[in-house]
Amino acid sequence: MNSGYLYRPCAPLSLRELSDLIKKLGLPAWRIQEKIDDIEFKVVNSEWLESFPTSLWPQGKVFSSCAEIRWWIVDNGIYDILLLSETQINFSRDIWHETIMEIGIPYLVYLWGERKTTDKYWIETRIPHEIYYPIEDEWQKRKLKYAAIKAYNYSDNSIVKLTRFFGLELIDKPQGGIHV
Repeated sequence: MNSGYLYRPCAPLSLRELSDLIKKLGLPAWRIQEKIDDIEFKVVNSEWLESFPTSLWPQGKVFSSCAEIRWWIVDNGIYDILLLSETQINFSRDIWHETIMEIGIPYLVYLWGERKTTDKYWIETRIPHEIYYPIEDEWQKRKLKYAAIKAYNYSDNSIVKLTRFFGLELIDKPQGGIHV
């Protein structure tokens, strides 16, 4: 089993510190932000990065092949942070706590809906509206039916504690138990 790293700051971070951390993540990256009555799943791009702090919701995550950063607002402008990565990061031990965890084999988490080859959106009969996923234009041309997030499970003593997202993929046919 391979190792992954969980990082938590010893104290909550300011909005600026969170912004700087997210900007170092690298592209391509995706974001999932949440409010009490809404959720957003979009591509991280330079426009979004430049609009900090107005673009940040109370909680969410940004993920790429390098790492995943999760945040929760603790107080006005102060955030609790969790960072997951398969690469050890040289953070100051005075500021960050590092936990080494086991990571399993990568797998796919299928997203809601099915897409017709002529549409840019997915339809799920239980959700009464079109569903859009942050698929790049090049992927849109492939017109595959299903969207999935690539993920790893992070475990401690063989007990899954966290799931880290690291990419997005389009698939033609659903398969149970598929591994990336």
